[in-house]
Amino acid sequence: MKKASSEGEMIEVSMGNFVDEFNMWMQAVQRELQEKSMRSTIIICAATLDTQLEKLIKNILLQEKNTDDDIFEGGNATLSTFSAKITLAYYMGLISEHERKTLDCIRKIRNKAAHEIDILSGKVSDSINNM
Repeated sequence: MKKASSEGEMIEVSMGNFVDEFNMWMQAVQRELQEKSMRSTIIICAATLDTQLEKLIKNILLQEKNTDDDIFEGGNATLSTFSAKITLAYYMGLISEHERKTLDCIRKIRNKAAHEIDILSGKVSDSINNM
């Protein structure tokens, strides 16, 4: 994959470390999900996708600019929300329209699961079925 350097020239970006870290992360998530409730599973999986999307975006952003967490962390940070990361990743061409819609649906399900105790009824169940 290529990205623009701070001088505007295209440079090759290695995804090797990202892929290796992602695989290790997913193994840890699978261990975490064993014997968890549906509600916990939804929240953990959505948080995992949020974190991995952030890592993907950070991997592509100009490294020469010393991108730190100020745009990702804090209440007023530009990319502090899952929604903002989904939108940016889509407009950067990192995810497809279908992936954007799927991630947005997962985000909505996560939000509902975080605020509703009985997730298998009502809005959460409907959202899961519509996905």
